[in-house]
Amino acid sequence: MVIFIRLLFLCGLAISVGGCGLISKFIGSDEESGQFTISGTVEKPASFSKIAASSSCTDNKVYLYVIEANGSLGEKPLAEASVDSSTGKYSFENINSADVNINPSETKYVVEFACSENSLQRRFVNGYSDQDIKPGSTILGWLSQTTGKQNIKLQAADFWQQFYSELSSADSVADAYFRLSSNTKLKNKIKNELGIDIEDLLVSPPILRKLILPSVFLEKSVNPISAKAIHWNVAYEPAFVWKLGGVTIGTSTQVLYTPGANSQGD
Repeated sequence: MVIFIRLLFLCGLAISVGGCGLISKFIGSDEESGQFTISGTVEKPASFSKIAASSSCTDNKVYLYVIEANGSLGEKPLAEASVDSSTGKYSFENINSADVNINPSETKYVVEFACSENSLQRRFVNGYSDQDIKPGSTILGWLSQTTGKQNIKLQAADFWQQFYSELSSADSVADAYFRLSSNTKLKNKIKNELGIDIEDLLVSPPILRKLILPSVFLEKSVNPISAKAIHWNVAYEPAFVWKLGGVTIGTSTQVLYTPGANSQGD
């Protein structure tokens, strides 16, 4: 997968990054008080990339995102919560104040923990309590990067519980993928309900985690630009293409770009 990054000089930037069954009342909701809480535990270490083992956790929080109709995550989180550094526990308190309401008939939300630019863990929310973020939930979260992602939102919340149970003991995202791809019943369930082949996860687009651009590009001066993308598959190598006005100006993670005189409008 090649990540195409087009620079619109002095104008902007365009990026293309080529349970138990749930019943009418979810555990964890307090209908009498009108307060709703989403809680769980993050299984650490929260890393899967080649260099993540040596990276430090700089953002010890979980974020709640809505799943859009096309299967992509919302641009901005609906809520955030701190993760206890010793237990890994987290809790979104009084979540209904953010207009969050879990519907048993669909998959509406994702909880994400990405404490460094080299790591990312996810879980499709299927209840209010026990929303544990593990390697098994993370490999399922990467389904949002596949071409069949628009079918994720159509699934009932309890669709995921069998997967979470079967993959609960996976000790890495790679191990979770191996277990998932080796389980004919689970593979067929994803294929039949989502239209996604498990093997698509191996080559799904990477996730852009960092983008550094100057606020102003100075003519006849060196302007550093860089990006960071990650993938759960350690054998996957993201490729970068930086373009300005349709012209390629770099193909590496970092580019030192020097605009010529009178470059405004390029």
